[in-house]
Amino acid sequence: MREPLVQFLFLALVAFGINSWVNHGEQNNTKLIISEKLRSQLFHRYELQFGMQPSLSEQNRIVEQYIESELLYREAERLKLSVGDDMVRQRMIQLMQQRFDSQVVSDVEEETLENFYTEHPEYFSLPARLNFSQLFFRIDPASLTLAKERATSALSQLKLVKDPTGIQSDNFAMGRDFKAMTSVNLRSTFGQSELSEQLILLLDDPTKISSMDQDWFGPLQSGYGVHLLRITGYTPEEIKPFADIKNEVYQIYQSIRLRENSQHQLNMLREKYEIQY
Repeated sequence: MREPLVQFLFLALVAFGINSWVNHGEQNNTKLIISEKLRSQLFHRYELQFGMQPSLSEQNRIVEQYIESELLYREAERLKLSVGDDMVRQRMIQLMQQRFDSQVVSDVEEETLENFYTEHPEYFSLPARLNFSQLFFRIDPASLTLAKERATSALSQLKLVKDPTGIQSDNFAMGRDFKAMTSVNLRSTFGQSELSEQLILLLDDPTKISSMDQDWFGPLQSGYGVHLLRITGYTPEEIKPFADIKNEVYQIYQSIRLRENSQHQLNMLREKYEIQY
């Protein structure tokens, strides 16, 4: 199917054919009506795909191809050739879900979104974040003790000078300074380690941070090695302003409505069937 028109016809006719299967109970399957509405739909799809209206000869081809496709589809349906076809089954499920979704009105008043935003801050909150610096001490394959001794010695020097310049430590692939680290960020970066768990405790109880006065502390171990740390900043949990995330509020609100409507429709369908286990 290298010709654009033939490609269009294949896609359009498949869509129309499957749709007619969904609505097969609403029509007389021995009568095929080529209405003006149907012709307009076919020609409009062509125009959307190719950016131009079909010529008169192309219109005739589109209609004739649709007739042939519809006849083949109805005969295949009469012979129940779609039974057991997983692709057809999945497409039917998608069409039903689209019908459910079309019942949810897309226009939502701003007051409704504001109320939803106020009632559900959990969707729009930014978690508490830490900024910190670290010095890294690689673990020798033969000795964890040596890395801890090096870190402890460096910590003694830092208690006197605080400035890490000149302190002998090892390079760390992810750098020395970390910004806006949440509990999720900490665990994904350092694993569920002594280091990440100690910093998460600070996020949960930030009153301890003020008393630390940006002092270096440790040593704390991660999967990479041993670290000394200094807290350089803390941002408490906060709610993003409504004006900045209005579109995000709308998307979350609509997704919940779609999910609730879909579940409601499925519950109604369950009442129509006897399900045996």
